[in-house]
Amino acid sequence: MTLAAVIVPLLGGCGSGHGTPDTGDGTAPATAPHTDPTTVTEEPPDWEPDPARLPTGHDDALALARAVSAQPHDYGPGYLPQDPYEADPATMAVLGQDCVWTREPLPGEVLANLTRNSELPATSTESGPLRVMSSVTVHDSVAAADLRMAKILEEVLRCPGQQLRADERVTGLLSMGDPGGTDSPLRADDLIREGGEFTSDLYGGPYPYLWVVTRRGPVTVALAVKGTEGYDEAAVERIVTDAQELMLARVESALR
Repeated sequence: MTLAAVIVPLLGGCGSGHGTPDTGDGTAPATAPHTDPTTVTEEPPDWEPDPARLPTGHDDALALARAVSAQPHDYGPGYLPQDPYEADPATMAVLGQDCVWTREPLPGEVLANLTRNSELPATSTESGPLRVMSSVTVHDSVAAADLRMAKILEEVLRCPGQQLRADERVTGLLSMGDPGGTDSPLRADDLIREGGEFTSDLYGGPYPYLWVVTRRGPVTVALAVKGTEGYDEAAVERIVTDAQELMLARVESALR
């Protein structure tokens, strides 16, 4: 399976054909009523956050991030916390000009960030664990969250290869964006996905790597899976999709 085959599903889940439908009885389908092409009907949004429930300070925002962020059991049986499990919530991951990820103090527009690391232990001595990272960032406005999504798209163009940790790398990254979330089955206002190959000095590789970032209101939700032996692109895709659906639903519930 090619990487392109992995990247397409989340972005192509809502497509439809344009051929004439078959009614099954040999008769032509009824003609649709004529509409004026100059008339634009604007559909109401499927969800909007309640302004009264939006966090305004660090403590409230961190509480929201904790409520949204995935825990080991959310991925399925057998998952455990990594060590360290949670990163310092006073910092967030930043991709430097050298394409190396580091953690830096929260910028002014970010109220809180919570990053959690989980893993499914290896089933043999010949393979490493399957590792999953979730990161929930609460911004002080939708505009700030939207700007962050735009910057993420730019980053992969600048850094198709990235150093995750001292002994972990991803290469061959391809990025696809879905502004408005219209081409994805996930209920998101915006979506970005990056797929490539993951290599570890300790566990080898390359293995499938997938990182998906979504936005719902002022909250961005990132989920990354570092593959291992026995997990193909489709398996990694399922883990990301299921966890993203869960966390996005939690955002909606908390801010409704």
